[in-house]
Amino acid sequence: MGKKEKRSLLKGADNPVWKKFTGEVITGDLKDAIIDTIKDERENGFNIKHICLGTDSKLVRGKAVFVTTILFVRDRRGAFSFYFKEAVDQYRDKGISKTDKKFIKKRMMDEAQRTIDITYSLMDTLNAYNIDFEIHLDMNSSERHSSYLALKEAIGYVQGMGWKAVVKPESIAATYVADRRAK
Repeated sequence: MGKKEKRSLLKGADNPVWKKFTGEVITGDLKDAIIDTIKDERENGFNIKHICLGTDSKLVRGKAVFVTTILFVRDRRGAFSFYFKEAVDQYRDKGISKTDKKFIKKRMMDEAQRTIDITYSLMDTLNAYNIDFEIHLDMNSSERHSSYLALKEAIGYVQGMGWKAVVKPESIAATYVADRRAK
């Protein structure tokens, strides 16, 4: 991701924007919205147990639709999320099948990279409020599934950052929450 793209991930710039799972647009800086959310939750007697970050993607008419989610998990009180949706034009070169192994691996690693980028940009905020977090990868540990192709590299990348990697079926932020918004 280039500098301009990273900036839009944090600021919720013109297009696309961060939203609450309800669809409500988050105005202003994403870090400020997260801080306000943590404070509001604490004031209302809820404890954010941890935060899960993940990305999923779907191919739609030659475009890749990426959805990155930040899932706030309450201690025994459910969860809620923020998400960022982006359609990338001409993601797949003509003549390359969407089932091509190199293409699948690239898309899986792009999902991991987007999650790592947003996590890295939020580290100071998460640490300041002593919030544990996990990186959820939309990848399967079974060789029967195509997402397995990038599993070792993605887990190594996340763990190399010193973070916890979670894969299917436990990776709810990517596998369920982001998946629902990617459709």
